[in-house]
Amino acid sequence: MDVIQIVELLKVERRQPTRWTGRAADGRWVYVRYDWGLLEVGFGESPEAAAAAPRWCRMVDERYERSMYLAALKRATQDLFAWPSRDDQRIEGEVGPG
Repeated sequence: MDVIQIVELLKVERRQPTRWTGRAADGRWVYVRYDWGLLEVGFGESPEAAAAAPRWCRMVDERYERSMYLAALKRATQDLFAWPSRDDQRIEGEVGPG
């Protein structure tokens, strides 16, 4: 199986469950959700479709944590996905400094 290249990634929830949205190199939207040790990744033609799509799932933490950092996401999926070097830490609806 070829590794899917993710070119954009935005963390949309800093609290639990951890969620990201972004774009794959082929233009599809990607939705990532991590909660209670279960990591889910979906793809679709829109952000909503990606969130509702059948997902790739993997139990990645037996401690049943509710939050995840990008480094852990990369380690858990390195055989399937190539993620950007960093995620954009802006949270939807959050007003930044300045």
